Amino acid sequence: KDSWFSHLAVEVPGDETSNEWLEPVTDEMYDNL
Repeated sequence: KDSWFSHLAVEVPGDETSNEWLEPVTDEMYDNL
């Protein structure tokens, strides 16, 4: 790809917390960005 992407993760402690994963992206969808 001709652009840079960064992934930033922040973890905050807490009670009864969870994370949410979104739907997978196909190579074709990614290439259309």
